[in-house]
Amino acid sequence: EKAAWHHRLSTFTVRTCLCTCESDRPVVYRNMAELMRQTENATPGCDDDVALERFELLVRNRLPEAFQSSLGLFFMRYKYIVCIAMVGMFPRALDTAAGIPLGELTFLEFAMDSLLRCCILWVFPLCPLLLVMLEQLAACFLHWQGWRQAAWISVVFIGVGVVIVLTGMSTTRIFAAAETSRGALIACVVILVVACAWTWALFSGRCLASRQP
Repeated sequence: EKAAWHHRLSTFTVRTCLCTCESDRPVVYRNMAELMRQTENATPGCDDDVALERFELLVRNRLPEAFQSSLGLFFMRYKYIVCIAMVGMFPRALDTAAGIPLGELTFLEFAMDSLLRCCILWVFPLCPLLLVMLEQLAACFLHWQGWRQAAWISVVFIGVGVVIVLTGMSTTRIFAAAETSRGALIACVVILVVACAWTWALFSGRCLASRQP
């Protein structure tokens, strides 16, 4: 739907616009042309057709970007995804820590497993990225209907589920190694910072991967 709106705005022309009362169309065109001349978006004294062409160019150049900014790049804004992820991950981390007998969990182990891996890593970069992946894959074949649509959505959900499982296994091993190795700990922190920064850039539109073609 966003792509359709973007295409309609990028190819906008006043000649195809609907008018509530067709007899008012010439008046509307004259007012639009006069507005363009008065705001110096068209050359003063130019005819109405030239002014209307300038209006169309103005809409095509500015409105798609403004429309995209108002709706956001993805189906949900980054801050909302982070809040949802926090609701699920922070209680889980605290529950995991509370279930370990006193003395069997060092502060470093708690920080690495509960805070960095369960909270920060999953909340800030991984959950938003996985939801974006799910959105983009599910939208690949929106024209499919019936069993093909259901089959594709099922494949997407299964694929993303496999990615979640593999990501969880990988992060568990990496952060377990960081508990005993200073080099692995530094690598984890660097990866975490880079992942958070890249995810924020993706959602804010500062990353090339998030820009519209």
